[in-house]
Amino acid sequence: MKKAMNRKYIFWTTYTIIIIVLWGLMTWTSHLNFKETESSYFDLELSNFKGKIESILKTYESFSNYIFDDIKSDSYILSHIREAATASDEEKKILRQELYDYLIVKYEHMTKYKFRQLHFQLANTESFLRMHRLDTYGDLLYDIRDSIKIANETDSYVSGFEEGRIFNGYRFVYPLHDNNELIGTAEVSISTASILEILSDLYPAQNFKFIIKKSEVQDNVFEEEISNYTDSYISENYYFDREVTEIIDNTTYLKDFDSQSFFSKIKDQYEEQINNNENFVINCQYNGENYIVKFLTINNIVGQPVAYLITFLGTDEHADIVKGYIKQIIFFTVFTISIITFGWAISFYQSKIQNIAHIDFLTQIYNRHIF
Repeated sequence: MKKAMNRKYIFWTTYTIIIIVLWGLMTWTSHLNFKETESSYFDLELSNFKGKIESILKTYESFSNYIFDDIKSDSYILSHIREAATASDEEKKILRQELYDYLIVKYEHMTKYKFRQLHFQLANTESFLRMHRLDTYGDLLYDIRDSIKIANETDSYVSGFEEGRIFNGYRFVYPLHDNNELIGTAEVSISTASILEILSDLYPAQNFKFIIKKSEVQDNVFEEEISNYTDSYISENYYFDREVTEIIDNTTYLKDFDSQSFFSKIKDQYEEQINNNENFVINCQYNGENYIVKFLTINNIVGQPVAYLITFLGTDEHADIVKGYIKQIIFFTVFTISIITFGWAISFYQSKIQNIAHIDFLTQIYNRHIF
């Protein structure tokens, strides 16, 4: 009888181990599915964010093309750019003022649509006329502005994000020709502030931030213009653009929101990824609410990551995914415990029945069935 009991014990122990292994496989599979679902959700959120920005930029690029079409066929503009290439400093000053006066109405109309700059450069990349800063000119941009360098060297249109001598922004740089000869470039640009202002208007429940690498600013911006930037509390290696920060922080949703406290609390979740220039999304909690924070890298003209656009939104969507995962694990665990308990209960009652069959009730000794 002892051998039979040992066999049963080995059987039910093996049964229990198999059930636990199956539970492990089910929970591991559930974990993998959860991670895949979470990753897909984060990828979709990041893709949607990127798509919104690209849509805005595409619209402004079309508008910029329209502006340039008017410029490239204007003989007055082209003649002034051509003459400036060989003019003396005094002659350039006159040409610059004449061109400024000629374009000021057009430029002011552009700014109403959130364009920041209309800038002309000569073929040697010398800044000839900045409509936004008439008194800042003459600096060579070959080693500072890749967009202007590439546009002049390749005689082709160039677009993308770039830090300049005064402001950063998305640049649309066009080669200028007169009688089929390259005489310089014309640049139309929109500021990052304008893009985020549009996003804030379209999506008022979302919060937006912009940070740019300190090295990018320090290597390119005029020393007297560094005051346009301030240290970022999001990362010690990045600046805030003052204009962007003022516009975004004055939106209705952000007035009562402590962004500095928010990012300080979640810094450990994103710091390594920012230092690695990654695109990523994190889920976090702040003051009892769930948030999704999206970090999108901004590459410059030559593809180097130099800044981040960040958006964060209070949402329970990710929390619902987590809850679904936890419910699955609880179900698998309760189901497994139930099966194991049921199995051992059967074993217990089988043993009890066998004891009743083999032991005399009155004498409590084995009866004749055991022999």
